[in-house]
Amino acid sequence: MLVMRPAQMADLAEVQRLAADSPIGVTSLPDDAGRLTDKIGSSEASFAAEVSFNGEETYFFVLEDSESGKLVGCSGIV
Repeated sequence: MLVMRPAQMADLAEVQRLAADSPIGVTSLPDDAGRLTDKIGSSEASFAAEVSFNGEETYFFVLEDSESGKLVGCSGIV
């Protein structure tokens, strides 16, 4: 079964693998650990915040194969 869930810092290595495997030109998923760390950190902060007026939140999700535990995709909402 595939499960969509919020990304966590523990997912960084797998997300970077997805980025490395993505086609050239996919600029929203950089193969750069620092930028991916920022993307996941920003998402974690957005989920933790009490939002009364939305604006600068960003949300980053991963698609996980629940049988293998591997990440097979990702998506973001800005």
